[in-house]
Amino acid sequence: MKKAMKIVMSLVMIMLLCGTAMASDFNAQGSALIPGLEYWVVSNSNYGSQRIILNNITRTDVTCRFSLYDHDGNDISHLVNVYKGGPTNHVMVSNGGADVAIPAGASRLFTLKVVGVANFTIGYAKVQWKSADVMLQKALIGTVREFRRDHGGPYTGGNLLINNGQPF
Repeated sequence: MKKAMKIVMSLVMIMLLCGTAMASDFNAQGSALIPGLEYWVVSNSNYGSQRIILNNITRTDVTCRFSLYDHDGNDISHLVNVYKGGPTNHVMVSNGGADVAIPAGASRLFTLKVVGVANFTIGYAKVQWKSADVMLQKALIGTVREFRRDHGGPYTGGNLLINNGQPF
């Protein structure tokens, strides 16, 4: 009986250690949740999406992890594209859910890649950031911009502030 108990306890310890080894090593200094995101495509004239714009309001670079979850709680961050401004259009910075550097004073736009037609995704996002400056407590502000076009009608949209417009 004691031998069986030692084996069970050994297996429990191994599982706990493996779980710790697989835990996230991002060590975020700040974060915010963005609920109620909706991305849908029926056709070229019937679609809607949100674009999340994050602004680094500090004098130091931050690394941002943007995690997107669908209606079933699945991590779909690999479908996120990240852009910065450019001379005539957006310039892609990252494709596919990697951690993204946001330079001091800079802004980045995060959006879900549209894959084909007849797609409907609702969910939420989690934004986390960290900096080499371990004393930094708040670094980002952001907004969610909605764009939609219903059945070929006019384009409509709106803005929602992340964290009520307060830095996080």
